[in-house]
Amino acid sequence: MQQQLSDVFTTPRDVDDIRYHYEINCQVIDLIPGHTEKIGVTGGEPTLMEGLFFDLIERLSSRLPATVAHILTNGRAFSRRSFTERFQSVNTPNVVLGIPLYSDYYARHDYVVQAKGAYNQTLLGLHNLGRVGARIEVRVVLHRLTYERLPQLAKFIFMNLPFVEQVSLMGLEYTGYTPYNDKILWIEPSEYVAELITAVEYLDSNGIRVSIYNHSLCTIPERLWKYSAKSISDWKRQYPNECGKCLVRDACGGVFATSKKLSSHIRPIEAL
Repeated sequence: MQQQLSDVFTTPRDVDDIRYHYEINCQVIDLIPGHTEKIGVTGGEPTLMEGLFFDLIERLSSRLPATVAHILTNGRAFSRRSFTERFQSVNTPNVVLGIPLYSDYYARHDYVVQAKGAYNQTLLGLHNLGRVGARIEVRVVLHRLTYERLPQLAKFIFMNLPFVEQVSLMGLEYTGYTPYNDKILWIEPSEYVAELITAVEYLDSNGIRVSIYNHSLCTIPERLWKYSAKSISDWKRQYPNECGKCLVRDACGGVFATSKKLSSHIRPIEAL
């Protein structure tokens, strides 16, 4: 069983309702069954809660000691040694931090996240977290701005971030602001399959756990299927009508029900 817990940043920045939403989330935590396997904490950016971020982790650990807390963060706050040390004081083996890194080249990462200096802060944050033994997942969303240097990024991660627990290579969810930036972001998986194969097999051969998220099996080569995870939350996962006669439907993660555009290569696999 999995649960999703959003942080407080869902309203305009000029509304200071952090404490209000924090207390709501605490009430939600108290209602979550103790046998829940995993809970997701997302945003917004959870670390902007500063002290309440650590209070939230402590509450999760106390109330749900057997539950994995998967926290999505840009990782930049951890560039501050004091912030990382405070995190270390409340950290447990069940806390996993999912941190995006979009390129081995600083300017590309900064452009993707639209924040100058973000790359340097993220890398410093990753290394600070590595020093304190944090569980880290590096997340790479694949789109037109990130795919070309994917093999170089894979090598960079192996050479400079060998302490990370996992690298997740993620398909793009076509919703939110993505449709408004279609020409900048959208790309068919078939257009980056060569880079994907190179990156995945390089990481795997060098002992770094790697997974492919948000890709239907029909959109990637069979040699990559063993790396594919059913990563889309069940509440927003769907299977198009043509998937009804697919032989690998049960092993496939489907597509985002929220996406306004799907790959043109979605098709049933009728022979193996």
